Amino acid sequence: MSLQNSVSCETVHSREQIVEEVRQIVAEAAGIPPAEVGETSPLLRDLPWDSLDLVECSMEIEEQFDVSLPDEMVDEAKTVGDIADGVLRLLGKRARE
Repeated sequence: MSLQNSVSCETVHSREQIVEEVRQIVAEAAGIPPAEVGETSPLLRDLPWDSLDLVECSMEIEEQFDVSLPDEMVDEAKTVGDIADGVLRLLGKRARE
């Protein structure tokens, strides 16, 4: 399920870039065009998948950004933007360490 033109965590500098990369991963996981996935797209209501698909998607995001998404972050995330914000916080925390 990995993307061929992936953005490494070293090149991600802005929230917009993270949102775009998460949109791509979510779209690929859901089997739909990226244009159908917006930042405010509800993860479980509007996408053709279930909670297991969300777990698989979160694993792909972890691999893509080299982060570990806490279970509570995934459980509480309602939208693509929520996941992107979580990734941004984790990358920021790692940069400060």
